[in-house]
Amino acid sequence: MWSSWIVVLHALEDGVVYNSARSMLKSLKPYLADYTGYTCSGFLKKNRNKTELSQGEKVVIRFSSLNPDILATINMVLFRHKIMKTSLVLDNVNFKVCAVNECLQQFSIDDLPTNFPNSYYLTLLSPTFFKVGDIYIADISYAIKNIISMYKKFLGASINLNAMEEIKSLPLQVISERDIKCYYNSEEVTTIKGEYVVDASHISDCAKHALYLLMEFARYNGVGYKTSEGFGVVDFIN
Repeated sequence: MWSSWIVVLHALEDGVVYNSARSMLKSLKPYLADYTGYTCSGFLKKNRNKTELSQGEKVVIRFSSLNPDILATINMVLFRHKIMKTSLVLDNVNFKVCAVNECLQQFSIDDLPTNFPNSYYLTLLSPTFFKVGDIYIADISYAIKNIISMYKKFLGASINLNAMEEIKSLPLQVISERDIKCYYNSEEVTTIKGEYVVDASHISDCAKHALYLLMEFARYNGVGYKTSEGFGVVDFIN
């Protein structure tokens, strides 16, 4: 079961958080040491590199996971903070946990539709970039291959070879796109956000089945480099 949900926090004091996703994951690291396949998108609708907060201000953090045990572990830790009224510290700023497991979305491979879409409308919701060798690249043409690679890595699942070749050849039509300068490990990198269309009308039914799984996987895992820290959050409609 793949899951996505949000957690609501209130700042207990004025302060600055420099990377909300990385700070949150650092606080959860002792509990998630044995797991992979999860992401934290940080403070939604806030500056990802530096967020200035006032006392009482509400912030929302989005999590996703490919393992129900991860969902249970994260929510157990945060729910404990909530019921015991202990503060959660991110970058030396104290927060109150107000709501856990809100807006829960889940997907099960056992609940596949009988008919698969002929197209997908994708939106990159957070800055996205790819790492090729030692180079950071902001180019949407790497997206499909990246999703396939991450699907194999985290799920250990194979994709029909012919279907995979069909999917790799699919172009992503750019509807709108903009460059965003972000900092990663104190280095300025160029990232992208935008809207795109994948036309799958001409591929085989087997490839459409595989593409649907990959798109759902990307919704929960993200696309590109360092999705665990909130880069590459993607959503789609079909």
